[in-house]
Amino acid sequence: MHSHLKTALCCIIGIVALLCVSGNATAQELTFPTDSCNVTYNMQIDIRNGYVSGFCMLVKEDNIVKSSIVNEFGVSIIDFTYDTKKDKVKLKYVMKALNKWYIKRVLKKDLKQIMYIMQQGGNEHNNSANNLHYKFSLIANQETTD
Repeated sequence: MHSHLKTALCCIIGIVALLCVSGNATAQELTFPTDSCNVTYNMQIDIRNGYVSGFCMLVKEDNIVKSSIVNEFGVSIIDFTYDTKKDKVKLKYVMKALNKWYIKRVLKKDLKQIMYIMQQGGNEHNNSANNLHYKFSLIANQETTD
């Protein structure tokens, strides 16, 4: 049964990745979402004793960027919003293992910095004080159809 579940999850992830690469050339140059174009990244957070990896999806609606970071199996790790006008990150969900006030404080600060970096076209952030390294590799962008 486990092999069937693993195969099904791999198929779903493959389909999602294939759909993500279907954006046009102009959209693929974007590193931060616009009101008409979403951005998807492979991401990895290196920590002292290992790493967390998965996908980061960014969707912009008006002044709010909604983001979800999920692992390769589709399990949510972090959901957050970034208000571009107020310059504020709000954590909506943090997985149980990371749901500690001191970890969430670091995550909010780092995610805000990552939003700045992505707006400038960058994709990495190093928090040497907490031995964290964030790396985001652009998968693709998709235009929305409104």
